[in-house]
Amino acid sequence: MLAGADVDAGLDHFRAKLPAAKAEGYQFPAEVVVNLLLKVDRPAEALAVAREYLAGADERQLSCPGVTELARKVGDY
Repeated sequence: MLAGADVDAGLDHFRAKLPAAKAEGYQFPAEVVVNLLLKVDRPAEALAVAREYLAGADERQLSCPGVTELARKVGDY
């Protein structure tokens, strides 16, 4: 996926895990998806995932950029 092959299928695979992880109180899968989206140059999609799954997270504890940083990067406040 990071090499450019089947990017959408790869992202769909990881996105499919997000609702169950959220229901169980895990945010790390969302952090992974945000990082993957940034690596494939889709910052607006990364912001959308962060807004939905990481909005209440302490941004200092994330392994990816948080909502505030992504909003600044995209220019979407």
